[in-house]
Amino acid sequence: MPAKVVVPLFEAMVPDGLRLGGNYLVEFEPSSPWYEASVTIAARSVQSGLKTEYHSFHRNIADVKEALEGLGLSVDRETKRGMLRLIDSYAPATRQAKGQSLGRVGFLANRIPDVSRWGRAIKKQIAAGFEERDRRWLHIDDNTSLLLQFTDEESMLNGWRTVFIPWGRARELITVNGFVKGIASEAFYRKNEALYDGVFDMVTNEKEGRLEHFIRARRVQGESIDSRWKSVRLRPRGQVVIGRQALSRGTRHLAAVMFTDMVGYSKLMKKGEQLTLKLLDAQERAVRSTIPKYEGKVIKGTGDGFLVEFGSALAAAECAVAVQRRMERVRGGYGVTIGVHVGDVIHSGGDIFGDAVNIAARLQACAKPGGICISRQVHEQVSGKIRFPMRYLGTPKLKNIVAKVGVYELIPGAR
Repeated sequence: MPAKVVVPLFEAMVPDGLRLGGNYLVEFEPSSPWYEASVTIAARSVQSGLKTEYHSFHRNIADVKEALEGLGLSVDRETKRGMLRLIDSYAPATRQAKGQSLGRVGFLANRIPDVSRWGRAIKKQIAAGFEERDRRWLHIDDNTSLLLQFTDEESMLNGWRTVFIPWGRARELITVNGFVKGIASEAFYRKNEALYDGVFDMVTNEKEGRLEHFIRARRVQGESIDSRWKSVRLRPRGQVVIGRQALSRGTRHLAAVMFTDMVGYSKLMKKGEQLTLKLLDAQERAVRSTIPKYEGKVIKGTGDGFLVEFGSALAAAECAVAVQRRMERVRGGYGVTIGVHVGDVIHSGGDIFGDAVNIAARLQACAKPGGICISRQVHEQVSGKIRFPMRYLGTPKLKNIVAKVGVYELIPGAR
């Protein structure tokens, strides 16, 4: 039976440890503190005597070094004594000058992150065999999903299955790959998850203007796990700690989320409560009378809008169009704006949380009065199935959303 190693932070969920030769996936929402968590795992692992490779796709390697040293790790000393390797794929990926060497690094450092090219180099290394000093490391990728900028989904899946996972097993690595949610197709996520020995989720909930972060072990093959949601807290200098159980009764599933909002609500209140109440009542009638036809569920009212959940992106988009057409007579600059996104949501206490909810709210803010904005993921699922035109608006900056989100305008007034 393969040996197990207790890995910092993961020990809160898998107390018996992760196995050597195992491959583990952390799917994280863009606003969650996975990068801080990954650096904390690396620093604490080295300090506990576990040889650690940190492969940076997302951040400048100098920033990674600074973050590690902020947690009390001497990067130069630990690199020289063979306990730490920093692998830089950020610089070549962003076409910057090659970074200075930080001691002995992995052979993938300073290479353009191309799955096929890396695959050829790895196959040669597997054939040549590994020295003892290259075995039994913890290998952390901060954001493996950035490889999709250089290859297609199927090529990446094939490369991972036929090359990278065998490489990790041959070296007896504990491989932890971070992968951001919401940038690839749902089919890709399902196929990718099936390749791994364990899957962990990191999610974020925005509540009353404050972000709360959670982590859980969704599945780990052959291991006893604590699959309850646990809070993730940031301490000074970027250290991450796992707190007590949180969202223990929550359930997670894929859903389409629609946010509606009344434009100019503050101005309306200044003009008079009677007009405000009339418009809010018109919106409520339009929403509540329309969503049952599309099998939607009102999760909550937000004062001047609604949060609604649907079983499919198509149902949400068609409902959004129907609501706006109902609201056509209530305009004058004070119409309704709608945002629609599809992704994982967490049900807890009669509410839903997660980055899918946050993104839908930000898309709503991008829409013009009487308009609908949908994400690229929604566009992919409704394209060719809905009779209304859609116009690409680019990837505008969305408040508190780190990842770039492709935004489309769905035009309900045209056919």
